Amino acid sequence: MLREMAALLDAQNGQPYRAAAFRHAADTIAGLGIGVRQLFDRDGLAGLDALPGIGPSIAAAIAEILATGQWGRLQRLRGEADAEALFRTIP
Repeated sequence: MLREMAALLDAQNGQPYRAAAFRHAADTIAGLGIGVRQLFDRDGLAGLDALPGIGPSIAAAIAEILATGQWGRLQRLRGEADAEALFRTIP
């Protein structure tokens, strides 16, 4: 979902540093030695926020995803996406 957010921001000519932040956070999660769910269950929001490249807002987004299986911000952005522009971002 973090990578999808980055792609949608790119497709909508959003702020490039935000897209890069979501990609970096996704890379951090992918490189964890334990599952993100296990980390969250053990250390809570503070554990997510302590990860490199993950600040309070991205940590809250990850917590929302873990708690609900969805991310409201991503769903809103999906609704605003220009399908043609998004398609052009696919390699």
